[in-house]
Amino acid sequence: MELLLAIVIFIVGMVLIIKGGDWFVDSATWIAKAAKIPSFIIGATIVGLATSLPEVIVSIVASIQGKNDMAVGNVVGSVVANTGLILAIALTFMNLVTPRKEYWRQGLLFIACVIVLWLGSLTGTLSIWASIIMILICITFIAVSIIQGRHGESTTENTAINVKDAIAANTTPETATIKEKIVTENLPNEDDINTDKKNKEDKKEEPIVINKKNIFKNIFFFFIGAAGVILGSDFLIDGGSTIATSLHIPERIIAITLVAVGTSLPELVTTIVAIRKKEGGLMAGNIIGSNILDITLILPICSFVAHDSFAVSQQSIMIDMPFCLGFSLLAVIPMIWKQRTYKWQGILLLLGYAAYLTISVIL
Repeated sequence: MELLLAIVIFIVGMVLIIKGGDWFVDSATWIAKAAKIPSFIIGATIVGLATSLPEVIVSIVASIQGKNDMAVGNVVGSVVANTGLILAIALTFMNLVTPRKEYWRQGLLFIACVIVLWLGSLTGTLSIWASIIMILICITFIAVSIIQGRHGESTTENTAINVKDAIAANTTPETATIKEKIVTENLPNEDDINTDKKNKEDKKEEPIVINKKNIFKNIFFFFIGAAGVILGSDFLIDGGSTIATSLHIPERIIAITLVAVGTSLPELVTTIVAIRKKEGGLMAGNIIGSNILDITLILPICSFVAHDSFAVSQQSIMIDMPFCLGFSLLAVIPMIWKQRTYKWQGILLLLGYAAYLTISVIL
């Protein structure tokens, strides 16, 4: 009876987290747009941080309760699930073009934060120097995202106009040079420009209607969503701990499986939608960004709010983090080096994730 109640509480907590997270993200985005915050800042900060809210709250609550295995397992397990399961599914079914200039910074920051986390935990506790470096990586990632977003918005239209004018030039040598640049640098041709312009017009967002009703509605859902995530996180931790105790399973196993995958369900749904709409590049970037925020934002906060030193189990040090680093290298290096992804990456990541779960359960 106790186990059944714990399962129900766990499921209710997961539902509250997912639904509360949706309400929080939607309302936070609306409020930011209503305040006329540029869209590139919204995407790089508000949406990015909000989509990591489930992992943030779950790990912080677990850390405050002294359940460090749950906190670390949730973060690292979520990163492993995001990369070895969710991103792997996308790479298996899609071949993505990943321009180096768009991915190398985030990719290297992702690898760097995993290495810092692992090295900073080898003593059995998360060191202060590692927490400080991870916070600096977090700040760097947000700054890079804002700069890239601002640069992308300001240059996309100008690039299209310049290429179109160059193609229209009648001078034969110039025309040849422009065509060569189109092939080698993947600049859009005239048809692509017209198509992109039409797509932008079709996808143009409706203006936000700012009135008392919408303001009250979004503020209400902002707080209800945040409360749902917080309450759901408490339910998820309590239910997961009871399940682990009842079945004599270590809390870390519950954290890296049920909790980690549960808090990553929004990313899984987004990935399936991205596959259907063939928008994998954006999805891959979002997963990498989410992983960076999960590691560099959550664990330093957990180490600061923990009652004593933030202990990290030997299982996490010897199993979770090495797999996390291996997955990050396997996912990112081909993106940066070859500027594309391969189906074999997805298959290897899925096999690696299955091996990770098997080894974790056995050991």
